[in-house]
Amino acid sequence: MTERPLVLVLLYVGFANGLGLPGVSSLTSAITGGGGGGGSSLSGVLGAGGGTGGGAGGGGGGSSRIAACSKNTQFLCNYPPSGQGEQPVFLIGANIPWTDYNMGSFGDRKFFLLTLPDLYKFVLKVNLAGGNTIRLFLHNEGIGRPMGAPGNTVSLDIFQTYLDELQDFIRFCHSNNIYVILVLWNGGHVTPGLGHLKDLITSETAIQAYINNALTPMVQKLKDEPAVLGWDIINQPEGIMKKNVTDKNDCWDNTYLEKKAPGRKVGWAGELVTPKELQKFINKLAAAIRKEYKSINLEPQITVSAYHMMTLTFQWQCKNLYNDFCLQASGGEEEGYLSLWSTHAFDEKDKAEFDVYSIFEKPYAAYAMGGHNTPPRPLIISEFTTKRGRPHSKWSLDKQVDYLYRSGYAGRKT
Repeated sequence: MTERPLVLVLLYVGFANGLGLPGVSSLTSAITGGGGGGGSSLSGVLGAGGGTGGGAGGGGGGSSRIAACSKNTQFLCNYPPSGQGEQPVFLIGANIPWTDYNMGSFGDRKFFLLTLPDLYKFVLKVNLAGGNTIRLFLHNEGIGRPMGAPGNTVSLDIFQTYLDELQDFIRFCHSNNIYVILVLWNGGHVTPGLGHLKDLITSETAIQAYINNALTPMVQKLKDEPAVLGWDIINQPEGIMKKNVTDKNDCWDNTYLEKKAPGRKVGWAGELVTPKELQKFINKLAAAIRKEYKSINLEPQITVSAYHMMTLTFQWQCKNLYNDFCLQASGGEEEGYLSLWSTHAFDEKDKAEFDVYSIFEKPYAAYAMGGHNTPPRPLIISEFTTKRGRPHSKWSLDKQVDYLYRSGYAGRKT
């Protein structure tokens, strides 16, 4: 089993060109511009790792590929091109804000004309504060690019600059030792544009058009970029999931969530698609990504960011709605599975505390995400609450990061 350092400050050894850096509250302050631990939802990327006599995150950012460790697949390792062997890494960073939510930050020369300064500044802040990862949203609900009409993808942009602009940004991240998780779609935001996303997910023709005209060209362009840590197919898919769907097939029945899921229920952004439709969409896109990586003999890191562990665990009479079997049964693609898990952890708004199923109340080993017959996969905490305008009685940001690092998780983004 991979040994893990016990001192939290080791998370920062090896980041930012190997310099020792201040604690996590400094990372928070640098990214948000406020006091450490402030902000309504500081979302960070927390990755698992550890080291044999070394610091988590050793080796810094973009010079190495990231994959599950071969000795203990619960954790993430980087693989330097020098052939030194795997080096356990703990991901820590932040979700990067979009410069224009509806239209995105790239395409039609927009990046170089408008958004480059803000995005570059954000990356530099993460780097200087000791982070090694950002999570970058791309299409959101598809209101602007890459949709031509609702549900119909013609190309990523009109003037064909999208891919070059995105690649240039990723290479800038690489030069600053920052990994990038690319988030394709977002189901968690309440907006009239969700109809575009529904039209895509519910039509096999539309899914294939997106794969052919947007996703495949993007993966072909970026698969050789070592700073691309992974692909998050959809953020908070539960936000557009229909409630109380009954089905004889256990994969497609989500009635348990009304009883188990705390706080806001599924479908808060709009009850638009069934679990089966979401699973098919995820399966098709994951298979398309994996197909392109096979040409360079690499296993891509593919995930979906669940809004809560109740859709990722087989414990407590719950189920992992994104497990291999359900995705393959819904979409028919054998290669359409996830290679790591991702979840969020928000406190209950009226209680200022986390519920009993939250990752802040249970260690990694409690969840059995892949069932009992699947090897462990890394779990990253891709968004979590630090505080919503009031302090937690139990948690500070420093304590949250320390707990997640010691409890078997692969990383966190605030």
